[in-house]
Amino acid sequence: MPSQDPPLDPRDDYDPEFTYANDGSDGHDDSHGDRAGKSGGGWLLPWLMVIGVVALLFLARGGETETDTSAPEVTRDVAFELQAKFAVGLASLQEQISSFVDQPVSLPEEQVAQFRGQGSVAQRCSSIVLLSELAGVETARDELRALEAVIKEQPRDSWTMTERDASLVALMQRVYGSGDPADNVEQLEEDDRQLLTDRLGWLGQLALVPEGTSAIQRTEVLSQATRTAVVFGVIFLSIVVFAFFGVVALFALMALSSAGRTQRHFRPARMSAARSIQIFAVWMVVFVGFQLLAGLVASATSIPAPYLNLIAFFGSGVALLWPILRGETWSDVRSDLGLHFGRNVVVEGVAGGWGFCMMLPFMITGVVGTVILATFVAQFQEAAGGLDPIETASHPIIPDAMNATTPERVALVLMAVVGAPIIEEIFFRGALYRHLRSVTAAGGVVFSVGFSALSGSILFAAIHPQGLVAIPALTGIACGITVLREWRDTIIPGMIVHGLWNGLLFATLSQLL
Repeated sequence: MPSQDPPLDPRDDYDPEFTYANDGSDGHDDSHGDRAGKSGGGWLLPWLMVIGVVALLFLARGGETETDTSAPEVTRDVAFELQAKFAVGLASLQEQISSFVDQPVSLPEEQVAQFRGQGSVAQRCSSIVLLSELAGVETARDELRALEAVIKEQPRDSWTMTERDASLVALMQRVYGSGDPADNVEQLEEDDRQLLTDRLGWLGQLALVPEGTSAIQRTEVLSQATRTAVVFGVIFLSIVVFAFFGVVALFALMALSSAGRTQRHFRPARMSAARSIQIFAVWMVVFVGFQLLAGLVASATSIPAPYLNLIAFFGSGVALLWPILRGETWSDVRSDLGLHFGRNVVVEGVAGGWGFCMMLPFMITGVVGTVILATFVAQFQEAAGGLDPIETASHPIIPDAMNATTPERVALVLMAVVGAPIIEEIFFRGALYRHLRSVTAAGGVVFSVGFSALSGSILFAAIHPQGLVAIPALTGIACGITVLREWRDTIIPGMIVHGLWNGLLFATLSQLL
């Protein structure tokens, strides 16, 4: 049986800047974590609150429409745009390489097929533009005819085409319906050109510079795609390299732990399991409530929404007052939630750097799951027919940042790189993981850690606004961060990994879009 940690100092003013045991222990018996006489109440009601909030979030997302016809802002599909840029950029690079070896480029049929017959009106129009570039104008015309047929087949009692969608389809017909697209584009009015770029973003720009138009303008648009392909290639190789080091680090950690050369620092609970889930449930209610309030204030005043959302994000941390109001000491709260600096800031900072590498294998596994899920959803929607939008894993903060002023963009960056890592780590890897580990401790360390990491990570992924298809990828990232919580106990390394990942992702997408 694994050895026990030294008993915690029972004094209320105990400062949990812990001195870790050096007894070679590779684990802790967490079953003694709940103190006698501090039951903290029940945990059924808090879980019902959590489930209720998650259900409301899903219902709210399901009720969102694809496009607000009165809104002038950009409504394009960011994830699809990046995918399209990569495909066009890769084809462009292949053409440049083939010119040296005198070999024509022919795209595999499956690469072209993945962009056909799926999604909403705007998504299908984006596909028409992309297919014209990748496979030729005749393929684009086939897709346009397929779109027109689907529109005619829609039951008029349950579906009505919006004016903006009708205008977009009419533009596709004018550009790709017959004749040379380059000649057709020259006949477009400025309002038509603006509609294309507003609705389709970069793909709208691509539609305005088909083969045969100004070489300078076309080169400028295609250069964005080439840069995207190069950046994605560099990122992919970097992730593979660092993920390799992450796999090595994970196996080294397990080997050292088995040999008694290192230990898990996750300490026994000082509060009850009920109290930790209460903290998490209160935070979820407060968080959603503050976000709704921020939205109402933004719509009723001239205060920019990013400022209010940032205040609401940090303001949700007021949920940490709940255990204090219920009689817990701040030292107990800090201890259970990992709100301490571990051995020291330098050591935990280094652990965060290694933790970033160790997170990547989990993330890659999750991305594979996301690709499989997205393929299944796309095939299901294609078989079902219709014009339902294809769900893509895109965070709404990205298009918001694209249309924001510089101060507003700073607020969004602070929320993504500072607010989310601090607040989400405190309540997910801090309170929620503590609760799950406490209630499953009787099942043994392996079961308890595995179940708690996976279930907590799925819940973490589910409340994020990227949608259903992003859940596997987000779950993988969260599992990787949870390993750090179990290993180091403090949530500081997890905050570092979370902030570093969000920052790199935000910076990359902001430059490419």
